[in-house]
Amino acid sequence: MPLPPEPGALEPGVLAADASEPDASLPLVPDASLPCPVCGFVPAGSTCGDCSWTPPDTEDFEACLSEARLRYDLRAAARVGDAARPFVRGVPDDEQWARAGVEAERERTRLLDQSMAAAVPDVGGWTLQFGRPDLSRDPSTWGAQWAFDEVVRHDGAAPVLIDVGADGVSVLVVRPDAVDGPDDPWSVEEHPWERFAAVPLSSDAGERAFQVAGGLHGVDRARLGEALDTGLARIVERLPFGVTTLLVDSAPGWVVPGLALARLSALRPDARIVRSERPAADELADAVARLPLRMPYWLVVGQYDAQSDGGFGAPGAEPVLVPLFPAGTTAGQETVVRVARGPGGADNDVVLAVVAAPEHPPMMFEPRPVSVQATRLPRGALSLRAALDGPGRVRWPDVADLRPDTRPLDQLYAQTRACPAPPAAVEVLCAIELGGQAGQAAARRALLAGTLELIGADLGERAAVSVRGYREHSFELGEERDAVVEGVWKAVPDQALDAFAALPHRTQPYQSDAAPLEDALAEIVDFLERERNAHGWLRELHHPPFRVLAVFAGRPPHPRGQGQDPLRELAQPCPRKDDWRAAADALRRLGVRLVAVLDAATDPDRDYWTALGAHCRLTLEGLTPRALAEAMGIVPPGGASMPFPLLASVPVKGDPA
Repeated sequence: MPLPPEPGALEPGVLAADASEPDASLPLVPDASLPCPVCGFVPAGSTCGDCSWTPPDTEDFEACLSEARLRYDLRAAARVGDAARPFVRGVPDDEQWARAGVEAERERTRLLDQSMAAAVPDVGGWTLQFGRPDLSRDPSTWGAQWAFDEVVRHDGAAPVLIDVGADGVSVLVVRPDAVDGPDDPWSVEEHPWERFAAVPLSSDAGERAFQVAGGLHGVDRARLGEALDTGLARIVERLPFGVTTLLVDSAPGWVVPGLALARLSALRPDARIVRSERPAADELADAVARLPLRMPYWLVVGQYDAQSDGGFGAPGAEPVLVPLFPAGTTAGQETVVRVARGPGGADNDVVLAVVAAPEHPPMMFEPRPVSVQATRLPRGALSLRAALDGPGRVRWPDVADLRPDTRPLDQLYAQTRACPAPPAAVEVLCAIELGGQAGQAAARRALLAGTLELIGADLGERAAVSVRGYREHSFELGEERDAVVEGVWKAVPDQALDAFAALPHRTQPYQSDAAPLEDALAEIVDFLERERNAHGWLRELHHPPFRVLAVFAGRPPHPRGQGQDPLRELAQPCPRKDDWRAAADALRRLGVRLVAVLDAATDPDRDYWTALGAHCRLTLEGLTPRALAEAMGIVPPGGASMPFPLLASVPVKGDPA
């Protein structure tokens, strides 16, 4: 009769294990609930139901166990990549690692092919009514593409996608009616594995990915199952009853996502399952991009009913819609629209706002914003290409610097209506004193140069600019009647600026009490009278041009005769007998707006300055080109600007903005 075993002794056939070594072989006890030494699963018998490990009855038990552990870990690590290689038990060589990668890719492709087969009609229930897969992608992905195409075309309640992937569980609620908006037409609720209902996984990202892929030998399987049951039940119970649900396996072959999907299928047996090689959000984005437009896309532009003939102040513009893409247009199409920046566009952003609206909108319909972006446009009429990358995705390939504009469209519409109409054509005349104190002369030149740049930027060829610079009279015998005025007549702003820059800087001696401004005024009056005679006085009577004269001066004009000015009895009279009073009267009769820019030391209340600055007298110091241009009436007052571009429907010469 055999003796009973001693306390603590093992029964025959049971292998001892060193409890101090976690990777030591565990005893095989058929009737004990001990985890498998390879995968950690608790088998029901001598063979593990998860990894098929059966303890060999040989002397090389440890070698077989190490090899089984290496194979098991390699399968999980190869699904993740190099980041999981350090967590493999054992040291695989490069050939083993490469072979494991090939096997993982083969497994992934097999699972995707199964999903493709399930997408075929009469097999998995997915309809191909809208099937238009991207043929450039792997055919194994077409099933996922069909599934997502059907989701974004869903006509009922907002469908729900539960994406189970490498990082956790994502719940996406799709809003097919919002595909034309600037934002993604779905909301996302993330449940990462590290915070998923106390799932017993590692806090290290690399090791956690290895565990999720299948390296679960150190994970309590019972706790893992309980955590998945609890967390997934909480997600499902919050879903609306009867809502169309799609379960997405975005990590095919990974163990923990597979366990989660099995539980979700049990909780929602009506849900369909699709496998994808990418996260559901990426597949959704591509599915949306494959949709045809449900309603036309338009560009918002500003349009004036009529332009003013008398400077800024006519009624403002109206925002109007210009067609870009008709309903039914698909991604990859391009169109061209001709636009030009409006008033104030030189210093302000121009908004390229694309909206969606039907051809014949119902009453009180508000166009839906699709893309609202701001940029700076160059001067002149532009042909801008618009490229459609799908609903809600419009690109401007020719515009380099684009920034999102978060202002509401209603605010931009109001700004458009508040921007007064620019004059149809502007004639800018400038008389500038080239001499005098060097510092003041330089400041005058800088201000005029900046103003001409601004006129060119804002008005372009709609402005005709004349610049007359005057130097000092010579009272030497025989030189009294020499010309002292030079410059350019009726040039576009850029040419006028170049001609002005070429005028010499005068450093010769000057009289402190007078400068030949009267000569410049006489030339300007003579030029305007010739212009009037050439155009016909009736035409100017009924369609008066907008003309403005800006005088940049520090010294008053010479009097016509000796002693004519009681406060300047010693001032030399003009040797050419030009009279500033007669010129000022003629300018008023010709309807010229008169603006004077004076040095700080100049008394602005003298009669010649009140006459030559009848509309506005300004001080040179601290004056900006924008403030001067506003006083001249050639740019919008108060910094007003047109937020949207103006429409240039046909090629035009010059710059309509």
